Amino acid sequence: MELLLRKGIENNMMTLEKFEEASEVVKKVTNKTKLVHSAYLSEMTGNKVYLKPENMQVTGAYKIRGAYYKVSTLPKEEREKGLITASAGNHAQGVAYAAKKFGCKAVIVMPTTTPLIKVNRTKSYGAEVVLVPGVYDDAAAKAVELQKEHGYTFLHPFNDEYVMAGQGTVALEILEKLGKMPLPPYIREELQDGERYQTVYSKINGSAAAPTAGLHFTHELLERIAQKGINIVPVTLHVGLGTFRPVKADEIT
Repeated sequence: MELLLRKGIENNMMTLEKFEEASEVVKKVTNKTKLVHSAYLSEMTGNKVYLKPENMQVTGAYKIRGAYYKVSTLPKEEREKGLITASAGNHAQGVAYAAKKFGCKAVIVMPTTTPLIKVNRTKSYGAEVVLVPGVYDDAAAKAVELQKEHGYTFLHPFNDEYVMAGQGTVALEILEKLGKMPLPPYIREELQDGERYQTVYSKINGSAAAPTAGLHFTHELLERIAQKGINIVPVTLHVGLGTFRPVKADEIT
């Protein structure tokens, strides 16, 4: 499956190399959080469930990864214009922290519904916070308005390939950790409305990982991962604990 992105990145799709490049950069400012086994969730789901406590990052969330990597890729003249983004908290803190590290101005537009603790944390990194009545969409519209007025460099919180690559470094760490864990691999087949479905679990160095929700792998990415001795296949999407949205067996390619 190809994940097509906006112009500005080679081949217009995510590749393993891009995640690896991002990983080399973000590890300068992130903690390599461990995977923690949850007996409670494992029992509830009938699986081996691990938690990755990204709340232990300096900004309290994994989104520092995407924000920092994006800022690191900007030309100096783009950073010198000042950065602006819209966020309800986690991306805001990531951008504010990155701006502080790179010595540039950051303006963060946040909806008034944002928890005060996140507003204050964002300010603590030196960012200018603009509060806007309403929800995220209102803050985003205001951010675009300010960007046009002052010439700031706009950082989209999610619709940006470099932000995606930065966030995706979490997956590389998960793959690395799970490859060392003794988990039993299996594929569960079931019938629904008279049709056969499969729940396929990632097999990593002879071990199976818990289902990964919503990941898209290009054929190139699968091939590159396989070269590293890791085999990954698409998995069903969890929509709740113990609940599956099945994928037809012939959809798995």
